[in-house]
Order: sequence, then structure tokens, then C-alpha cells
Amino acid sequence: TCPDHARAVSCVAALSRDRVASGSMDRTLRVWDATSGACLAICRGHVRHVQCVAALGEDRIISGSGDGSARVWDTETYECVHILRGHGGLVTCLTTLADEKTLVTGSFDHTLMVWDARAGLKLGTLCGHGDRVWCSVALSDDRVVSGSFDGTLRVWDARKATCLATLEGHRDRVWCL
Repeated sequence: TCPDHARAVSCVAALSRDRVASGSMDRTLRVWDATSGACLAICRGHVRHVQCVAALGEDRIISGSGDGSARVWDTETYECVHILRGHGGLVTCLTTLADEKTLVTGSFDHTLMVWDARAGLKLGTLCGHGDRVWCSVALSDDRVVSGSFDGTLRVWDARKATCLATLEGHRDRVWCL
């Protein structure tokens, strides 16, 4: 077993039917047995808080951090297998596509980045928001929707790194999708 987080929990994701991951202001990612409540692993490496977490298939966990990076963790060894760097600000959101390899990260730097998370390679940058990107969600095929503090939603083709539509009309920040 391992101790609880030392600071507030900022994000949670289901990894499988019986495992969940939590990220915290204490800069750690923890994996838990959802049935027994036992802590299975503590993943360390971020130098600032863990802001977001997502599963990538059955064998990988992704964490995004205030240090501007996303980390890819192996779910058997709980070792970091890739550090995805490129954002100039806090990584606020993670969206995985159905192929279980493509990852889209959003950031305070007003951009989203597309990654091959299994290879640790950046595939492209999605530019267009006028303020912080706070949330994102995958649609069918290769499309992703992002929400921003600029009050817009943008629909992207992640593979082609192009904006397909800008949805306007919100009077304030977009906090969730």
C-alpha cells in the first residue's frame, strides 16, 4: 500500500473496470484498485502539479502537468516511457483518439498539440484560440473539440492539424465539454 495524496486531488480517470488513476497538487500520479481501495503505484516525475490524466488503451496512462509536459506511463511497470514537451504553459487537458495511440494535449499557451503517444513524437500543433485552452473531447474519427477561455469551441481534424469550425456565442470562458 501507499499513502494518500499529500495535497488536493486535481483529476481522476478510469483506467479499466478495476483501476483508477488520480493526479494531485503533490506532483504525483497514483493508481488505485477500485475494489479494495489499495494504492497500486505512485508515479513521480512532474515538477509541478498534475492537472489532467487519461488512459491510452489498457497499457498506458497519460498525465498532464503545470510543468508544461505530458508523461506517458506504462501500466505494468508504472515507469515513465515518454515525456512529451513542447507547450509553453500548463497542460490543461488530454484527449485520446480511438486508435489508442494518438493524443491531443491542450494548454495555457493557447494551443493544442497532436502526439503519437506510443512513439513519443509530436505530429502537429493546432493554433487558433485567442486564450487558454481548458478542455477537449474526441468525436468520432479524427475530430477533436476544444474549449477555450476565449469563449469559443473549435472543431479540429487532429490528423490534418486543421480547424474545421469555430463555434462562437458563449459570453464567457468555456470550462468544460
